[in-house]
Amino acid sequence: MATVDERLRKKEYHRLWQEYCGFLDLSMDDYMKIQRRLLEEQLEMYNNCRLGEIIFQGHKPKTIEDFRELVPYTTYDDYADYLLAKDASVLPAEPVLWIQTTWEGGRHPTKVAPYTRGILDSHKDNVIGALILSTSTKKGEFSLRCHDKFLYGMAPLPYLT
Repeated sequence: MATVDERLRKKEYHRLWQEYCGFLDLSMDDYMKIQRRLLEEQLEMYNNCRLGEIIFQGHKPKTIEDFRELVPYTTYDDYADYLLAKDASVLPAEPVLWIQTTWEGGRHPTKVAPYTRGILDSHKDNVIGALILSTSTKKGEFSLRCHDKFLYGMAPLPYLT
């Protein structure tokens, strides 16, 4: 698959717009169908891992409605024993790295969270989409070009552990 830089060099602007900003053309129904499919994929992943067994209390919800009925609201404390120990064996996907954060709430002032390849790829795609949108003058037209430099205004992944 061609990189964003390669596509910019080849002036494949329409293709980039469609890939990173095409969601803007979706109807609300189409958008919600995609969201539902993504939730169902997550549900299937958690149905097949140890953490899912714990959260679902031995059940295997088949639908999002089943999940909503079965699983109560959870907090970090519900997962802390596994996450703080960096126990990847209970997760649905192998983490590429673990980050340490310090958000408020719960018994644990410092929290650890797994970042999978999927999370990192999604973050990269979101940044690219934001860059395209932030340089847009109208739908399908943007001024991002290969070799452009930009200031990444977010902190890097915090406290790699």
